[in-house]
Amino acid sequence: MLHTTMTYSTCLKYLMEEWIFLEYLPYVIICLVVLVFINILLFFTIPACLLLLLYLSSLVLFIYERTHKLKEAYSSKAWDGARLIITFMWDRLGRYLNGYELHGIENLPDGPGLIIFYHGAIPIDYGYFLSKLFLLKRQSCYTVADRCVFKLPGLKNLGAVMWLLPGTQQECVNVLKNGHLLGISPGGVREALFSDKSYKLIWKNRKGFAQVAIDAKVPIIPMHTQNVREGFRIFGRTRFSKWCFESLRVPFLPPYGGFPVKFRTYIGKPIQYDPNITAPELATKGAGMGKSVPLTVESKDITSAGIDLLVAVEAKTMRSMGVLRSDPKPSQMFSGEVLSARIGRLPYRPFGGGRRGRKGRALSPSEASLQLPPPPPPPHPPSPRQNMIGRNESCGAEQMPMSYLTCLLYILEGWTGVEHLDEYLSYLVYLTWLFAPLLVAFLLPALILILIYVSIFILHIYKLRTHLKEVYSNDFWDGARLAVLTLWYVHGRIWNGYEVHGLEKIPDGPALFIFYHGATPIDFFYFVSVVLAKKKKFIHVVADHFVFSLPGFKIVVDVFRTLPGSQEECIKALKSGRSLAISPGGVREALFANEYYPILWGNRKGFAQVAIDAKVPIIPLFTQNVRESVRTFGGIKFLRWVYEKTRWPLVPLYGNFPVKLRTYIGDPIPYEPNVTAAELAEKAKNAIQCLIDKHQKIPGNVFRALMERFETQKKED
Repeated sequence: MLHTTMTYSTCLKYLMEEWIFLEYLPYVIICLVVLVFINILLFFTIPACLLLLLYLSSLVLFIYERTHKLKEAYSSKAWDGARLIITFMWDRLGRYLNGYELHGIENLPDGPGLIIFYHGAIPIDYGYFLSKLFLLKRQSCYTVADRCVFKLPGLKNLGAVMWLLPGTQQECVNVLKNGHLLGISPGGVREALFSDKSYKLIWKNRKGFAQVAIDAKVPIIPMHTQNVREGFRIFGRTRFSKWCFESLRVPFLPPYGGFPVKFRTYIGKPIQYDPNITAPELATKGAGMGKSVPLTVESKDITSAGIDLLVAVEAKTMRSMGVLRSDPKPSQMFSGEVLSARIGRLPYRPFGGGRRGRKGRALSPSEASLQLPPPPPPPHPPSPRQNMIGRNESCGAEQMPMSYLTCLLYILEGWTGVEHLDEYLSYLVYLTWLFAPLLVAFLLPALILILIYVSIFILHIYKLRTHLKEVYSNDFWDGARLAVLTLWYVHGRIWNGYEVHGLEKIPDGPALFIFYHGATPIDFFYFVSVVLAKKKKFIHVVADHFVFSLPGFKIVVDVFRTLPGSQEECIKALKSGRSLAISPGGVREALFANEYYPILWGNRKGFAQVAIDAKVPIIPLFTQNVRESVRTFGGIKFLRWVYEKTRWPLVPLYGNFPVKLRTYIGDPIPYEPNVTAAELAEKAKNAIQCLIDKHQKIPGNVFRALMERFETQKKED
């Protein structure tokens, strides 16, 4: 034990010299890099999860349509049951993720009206608003969306049910004249991508929405969501990216964030229809009417009609809570502080009126309710953390010199009555870091689904650019197939260091490939891309029936000629000279096999009969470490029982670890006219088992599979 007096920095330096630099420096660096990578990945994963939630809503709609066998138009009230489920789901998300609140709903008319709103990086706040509006008032609100929204695969029906419009003036006027509400963001995608934490309105010279309101003779209702720019932000705003958007109109800038900041949507007083006002005047009135209004308007009594006024009111509210800087810019919130927006989630207890302001002026009850109470005197001498303060920083109305974090802890301790709250918060931060890898383990498999939908998006772009309508088996689609499979080839090389051994065993003619099914068939995607790149040979696949019912998958199923698996179709494909791939284990093997790599084929021998009837050889395939890449909770007996009864693959996945994947091609099993289907199936099963015994260490280990990425010696076939 050291008996000399040491400062914290000296002690830290001593520990680093004794421990880290001598033995553990590489491990510390690896841990730091992994933690930084995980946090960066989380920032971009949460927006992707919102896209998955959209497709989940589309899946709910699909199930509702099949269950109720609806034939009515999507805009009819027959779909209110589906709307109720979807809006309830998004309302719960808003409540738990952002503590969403809606203020001023009494300003919405029962009849028609035009709602104009500020567009955040992601319009999730507007989705919360639509959900809350439908749940509270069962009122329909049509929305004008950008053209790119209607090109997203698999979301067409969802947009129709939730009343999305492409936005022509005549359509908007008709909707309003029919007595409905209509929502428009004049800034649109441009405002979403290129506005910033200053909340600048980017409307340019747009006044078409004002002309719509004049033609329909309806009021304009301004609306703004507090902290919407702190919830999600845009990465890569540069002059070049803005030039690309203006030239191509493609919103390619990625959003990041998903911070659980407080969202409050404020609805202003309507701007009533005036027959003597012009469209430019009405547009200017809606955008800037609040600029000349001082910051003394009560947040619950919004009397102006401008969106800037709503932002100014929020600035007044937040400044009164002690969060804003002492010199906020007029008519806007503070300049985008995520921490301050996060503080808005904390509970605030208003105190009684009758107190006085800084200059002795008596405050109204509503203004007094926005003032912070004076901090209580500390019951004990100041702690060391209260002495670690800055000279130019203050907290509350008492002008106590404190740091921002000390000020926040002091306020929280005053509200909750809990002493030494900083220790509990430190423990909470520790738990967050501790369980972050666990969270990432369940989010990473979603990247495979995202990559599949990126492939679908590429196919749709190719279809639009080449004006192809049908004939998916035609050679015109070879370019699209090559582009998509190149994407998977690159992904496999980077993420899994993917390799194929034994390409010379693939015949030039037709053949039936039999492969072991991992938790996901990502290794087969890689294999098809490599064979196409190196052998110029395309392999078709037999997929489970549920794949054909997934939203948005129709085009990828058709272009890649995926078969549902009947023997007649398989024999026909093989006799026409095409190669075919089948996994006899299928979904059952994918979900319920484990790290011991059991072959779960049951008594399936239909594939062998197909090979005999088509007179083609069988080629066995196996991918090393495929069950270490993605794993399942297939060991739970209840999930196995649910699958056997319903055939629904409801087993959760986790992983998508960047382990080393190598696909080994076994020796072909030639066609023999005298062999039976059962005997041929047994031969194929034994061939797969031989590949597993030769190339896979049992039981599989994720860490060992990761370390194989760094092997310098090439693996022998």
